[in-house]
Amino acid sequence: MGSAGRGLGSRVQSAPLGLALVFAMVIIGTTTIVALGADSITSTQDQLDLERTENSLTQFDSQAAMVALGQSSTQEVNLVAAGEGGYTVDDDAGRMIITHRAGGSPKTLYDVEMGAVTYEGSDETRVAYQGGGVWQKSGTGQSVMVSPPEFHYREATLTLPLVTINGEGSVTGTTAISAGSSTQYYPDPANGRENPLESGEIVITVESEYYRAWGEYFETRTEGSVSYDHPNDTAQLSLTVPIDGPSVGGAVVSSGTGTSLSLKKDAAIDSYDSSAGNYTTTGGGGGGQIYTAGAVQMKKDATINGGLVVDDELTMKNGARIAGDLDYGGPLTLHSSPGTHVGGAVSSGATVPEMTAVDGLIDQKRESFDDTNDNGAHSGNITKLETRGTCNPCNITAGQYYLTDFDLEDDGQLYLKPGGNTIEIIVDGDFITQNDADIEVIGDGRVEFYVERGVEMKSKTAVTNEGDDAPQFWLYMNHDKDVDFKANSVFVGVVYGPGPDDTPGVQISTKASNQLYGALVGDVDEVKNGNYMHYDTALTDSQPVADETTLPALTYLHISTNEINVTAK
Repeated sequence: MGSAGRGLGSRVQSAPLGLALVFAMVIIGTTTIVALGADSITSTQDQLDLERTENSLTQFDSQAAMVALGQSSTQEVNLVAAGEGGYTVDDDAGRMIITHRAGGSPKTLYDVEMGAVTYEGSDETRVAYQGGGVWQKSGTGQSVMVSPPEFHYREATLTLPLVTINGEGSVTGTTAISAGSSTQYYPDPANGRENPLESGEIVITVESEYYRAWGEYFETRTEGSVSYDHPNDTAQLSLTVPIDGPSVGGAVVSSGTGTSLSLKKDAAIDSYDSSAGNYTTTGGGGGGQIYTAGAVQMKKDATINGGLVVDDELTMKNGARIAGDLDYGGPLTLHSSPGTHVGGAVSSGATVPEMTAVDGLIDQKRESFDDTNDNGAHSGNITKLETRGTCNPCNITAGQYYLTDFDLEDDGQLYLKPGGNTIEIIVDGDFITQNDADIEVIGDGRVEFYVERGVEMKSKTAVTNEGDDAPQFWLYMNHDKDVDFKANSVFVGVVYGPGPDDTPGVQISTKASNQLYGALVGDVDEVKNGNYMHYDTALTDSQPVADETTLPALTYLHISTNEINVTAK
């Protein structure tokens, strides 16, 4: 009996214990469901609030565009507050800067504060109207575009009627939008700002907490180069103006005023045609003309076996000879004993072709090639080409390459093999060839070096190809740098570094006994005694910059600011 009684008592005690456990499980489950449900409800509510806010600001965007672009003088819109947040106006929020880089210091076309109408939710998510678009930024810092700004790029034309905001404080609820001032920044003929653009690059910089979304929009809507400065909340878009200048028409072309060219004793200029054969078979022609906006002095027995166009003073010493026409724009001094010779017509009113600076193009190439290039395809990943350690001889095939420096040692050899295509190399430093260095272009195709700093070709350097084909090798230079050919150098190609407008181009110096086949475009101070310059007339059929290198292109620019006043009703 005792044993049976104990078993019954245990069962009686376990019944309420089990019931309590059931109740506890029910309470825990219910609490969990309620908690999860509350989180889900909160998340859903936050999403609904965000959508309502985006819809309100998108409606604001539509009404603001009507006012900013002149379709209406005033509009009203109801900015509905979602949750506990509200809308504020800040006319200092965000900045847009547009500059034109075309050699020398960049010119600021405009620098304006955009302003913003902003809503901030309870989870630190922000939605804002800025620059004619709507942007959203999460609490983690990531930003996306909700609706696009007033920014239109198509077929090398950029139209940017930037909408700026004037106002401060809270505007939750009924909000008035009225027209403010409008300013046209480009074109502006009174200040020399005209279309089409001739050279350089246009750089658009956006400083904003939504800069990532601005940058992504630039990437999707243009073919421009986009870069980011994350510590300063900045996105930058670069668009290059196509190089559409005339072909290179003479052995020396200098459109910079205030310069002076001296042809020393026995210096000679003539021509040949590489499209018909090398210099040996086609040389000695009379197409070796010179074009310069500066002054020219021809020393005894200096010879131009072609024409001369000089827009400043010309002095011809005893025995100096011009075989072709002379067109001059300044004082003319001709020595008479034993006499000078001009074989063609003599006229005043010189016209020197306006060449286009490539400073902006070089910058664009540097930024582009630094991010994406073919260095790794070359044995040794040639970020810095030195024949001392990288390769000797070096062989480079078609592609785009970024080099921090270029230095060929004594007797160094570089073979460029474009294979019918193009080799493009940016040198983000100096281009140096030591004594007896040899650069040879092998086969068909085009080679283009874009050099940020100076060029020094030391004694007995040779840059050649089999057919003396000058249009095959181009050395592009910033207009404020230097090119120095040391004694006994041979160069087949074009040095191309004109200055913007009428400023001098790259300073080009030659030494004794140079043999130069092609053309020099820049500021040539003198052609030394016994030097020979052989102009390649095939250059008249060659574009200074190949078509494919002009993208991303910008030719026409229309920029303005259109202010709107935003106030609470």
